Amino acid sequence: MKTNRIKPGNITRMKLLRQSQGLSQNKLANMITSANVKALDIAALENISSTAMQEIADALGWSGDPQDLLEEFNAAELLAEVSKKLREEESNVN
Repeated sequence: MKTNRIKPGNITRMKLLRQSQGLSQNKLANMITSANVKALDIAALENISSTAMQEIADALGWSGDPQDLLEEFNAAELLAEVSKKLREEESNVN
């Protein structure tokens, strides 16, 4: 079995877990059957810098944690929640 070398410096949790288990990006991608995930997808996720994430957040006008931009959610439920809040705010103004 090969030695798991983890380089010092900033690292994503995903990369740390993958490396600590001795998995290559390709091996991890092959383990994921519920989506069409490729090693390049994993590399992109692991290597995006916090600076790049902050720049994306800034460009989108996002004031929260930039990592939250990667969170998945049900769009229909979110839109319903936002619509409800807008109606409530509108009724409070009137």
